[in-house]
Amino acid sequence: MILEIWTILNPIIRTFIYFTALYSIGSVIFKVHFYKYFNEEINIYCKKIIRNSALLGLLISILAFLSVAGNLGGEIESIFEIDLIELSFETCKVNRTYY
Repeated sequence: MILEIWTILNPIIRTFIYFTALYSIGSVIFKVHFYKYFNEEINIYCKKIIRNSALLGLLISILAFLSVAGNLGGEIESIFEIDLIELSFETCKVNRTYY
């Protein structure tokens, strides 16, 4: 039995998405809740954390989208195939229409 790489990578990518969302949302809630006790250094540090976690979340989301093309192709190289990327765009459009 040959195990596809995407059965391992997709749960890992989803886990990273959840951790990044938890990290950024937690930072925003912390900043909003304790804002009156902050000095300027802590405020800048919180903005830096939120910005970095948002960028990391963006990169992981792009990787999650490319994993759809990889899952369709079945190999790592299929995330670079234009036809599969276009097909995954169409798949996302169809899912958005029905749900």
